[in-house]
Amino acid sequence: MDARAKGGRTSRSVAVAVAGLAFVGYFGIARIVGNVYPFSTFPMYAGEHRTTGSRIVAKDAAGALHEVSDGTAWACIPADLDASACGGPGVYTIDYVDREALAFVREHSGSDALAVPVGLVRRVWSFTNDRDPPTAHDCTIATCRAVLR
Repeated sequence: MDARAKGGRTSRSVAVAVAGLAFVGYFGIARIVGNVYPFSTFPMYAGEHRTTGSRIVAKDAAGALHEVSDGTAWACIPADLDASACGGPGVYTIDYVDREALAFVREHSGSDALAVPVGLVRRVWSFTNDRDPPTAHDCTIATCRAVLR
């Protein structure tokens, strides 16, 4: 056997071993720390088939939904916003997305004469089957005032 061919197999084996260790290490750390960037246990792909989906959004007086990031000068009651509000059993949430939405509201709080009444709501979609469109209902997390773009 040629020395170059043998060396090529050895370096490939080392590369495969290093990649395997990195893979196992990543998932081991992710299992310990949970879903903290840059680690993830990829919960969106695990477990049971979800029959609901939800998102925290801003709902204006006309009932139109807006991204939370479309608002500024947020002033909410209660001021202590809870990412788990309106979640619970049977409602699928993505915790880090909810935390980011509420962090945005906190970081962009204030008062402005142009602020209008806005509901900070969890929109929950329920998927009953593949044929019918999902049904939606809103659960109010807080009553706010904000300037919406």
